[in-house]
Amino acid sequence: MKKCQAPDHPHCTHWVAEGEAACAAGHLQAAGQHRQALLNASADGLRQAIPHAADKAHLHFSGYDPRAAGGRQTIKLELPVRFAPGINMLEVQLTCELLAAGMTKQRLLRTMSGQWQPLLLSFSSRNKEHGQYPLQVTILHQQDGMVKRKWLCTSVIFVPRANATLTEIHSVFLATQKNVRVMAEDGAIASLSGLGQAGGYAQGNMHIEISAKDAAIAKLDMRPPTGKYEIALGAVAWDEELIEVAATNAASAPPATTLQTRQISGTAKTAAMATKWASLIVDQPGSPSYNRIRLFALDEWVLGRWEEQQPQADILLSHRGSNAAENARLSRRISARHAIIRRNAASAELIDVSRYGVLLDGVSLEKDRAYPLRTGMRIEFCATVRGIAILEVVDIQAHVILLAEIDQTIDSHAVNKTPKGISKELLFLLTPETQPMSTSANLPGPSSPALPVLFHFQGGFWHRNKATQQETRLDENADLRVIPEFSPTCRYSSLPYAEIKTYGLGRMSI
Repeated sequence: MKKCQAPDHPHCTHWVAEGEAACAAGHLQAAGQHRQALLNASADGLRQAIPHAADKAHLHFSGYDPRAAGGRQTIKLELPVRFAPGINMLEVQLTCELLAAGMTKQRLLRTMSGQWQPLLLSFSSRNKEHGQYPLQVTILHQQDGMVKRKWLCTSVIFVPRANATLTEIHSVFLATQKNVRVMAEDGAIASLSGLGQAGGYAQGNMHIEISAKDAAIAKLDMRPPTGKYEIALGAVAWDEELIEVAATNAASAPPATTLQTRQISGTAKTAAMATKWASLIVDQPGSPSYNRIRLFALDEWVLGRWEEQQPQADILLSHRGSNAAENARLSRRISARHAIIRRNAASAELIDVSRYGVLLDGVSLEKDRAYPLRTGMRIEFCATVRGIAILEVVDIQAHVILLAEIDQTIDSHAVNKTPKGISKELLFLLTPETQPMSTSANLPGPSSPALPVLFHFQGGFWHRNKATQQETRLDENADLRVIPEFSPTCRYSSLPYAEIKTYGLGRMSI
């Protein structure tokens, strides 16, 4: 027996038997406190070893060196092992101005050991202005063609001046001794130098570890050389939080038997995925006066300048004269977003949002004001220079606004005259999920009295035969030779402008 030895109660007079954890008053003894501390430490260790299910996931970025401005770089992206248990494949979509096409898609696979394979993102900052470039990362888990889970992550890639050095960014001397371990965290910069100089260590082995994480930079200066050595330089590394957002669950989707179906050309078609734009190429000797039909099924249509990289408009316009240099110069008079066409009940209206103005039948429009469109009107894109790009309103119905682009090569010098003929391109501005009320024998047109009847329904584009009233779905598998208005070599494209691979990226909804 011995007296109570609780350090917090030095005046307790209770006796405690050997091995008891507490006295009669409930005071924990030193041995009991030590044992309780061990238990608490073990519990903390278990909590750290087994992360809670609610722990936030992070995407790890590494391998970035901001000093390599103007050159090509590769960043490694890594997911933690515990990310998305039970999933073996993910699709990653990355969007950034530094990427060649502005966007790239890759797949991530889980290895046999359970780890996610790293993702390498290559880009170049050549001819890019120095500054900050946002990087958007979208991670998707798809099953049966539907997105079941979706994670978002946003980061920033800093591009310094091409002549910037690490010293100009920041320089600090941390240590000049043997067996150095240098760490930099949370944007700090670690610099180790002076090795081999006066006062330094010119002989013997040196084991140096340099670690940088969370957007930190580490620098090791070994000049002048003191013999054979191996260097492993650290680069910028950081973590970004992955946020899971709501996604369509395949279990909540209606069964296939309840989807809207319709008997068309003897085959039951089911709408599975909405198509917003497409084109038909019908160019060949003896073809109609048009050689390309561009289809747009949108709520409103933005008209603007032709751009090769991620255009900002839906309908792209440019000057098409015989002189390439003049075409490029005059096309700059068309704004990236020049005008907007909207539905107004059964009619349509035009809104000028440009810098150089719009002419409607030769009258300059007031900016940001809606003007009604009627059949036969001509829209000129630029009020200061005539004849750059002209569209004619061929027809307006409940399901379509039909425009024809005037072919400026027919009468390229008639700036103040009425151009002859219609363009080789027809623009069908279709109201989504709307069928034509009735089919007339001929749609009005300057030189093509028999234009095709096209509409958007069940998430896709359709053609209606005026004579038989049969309807054909337009897609890659359709036999377009049965359509009398098209040539036997007519081709279907899922993009209205197949020449531009990045068309529609700005309007994509994932």
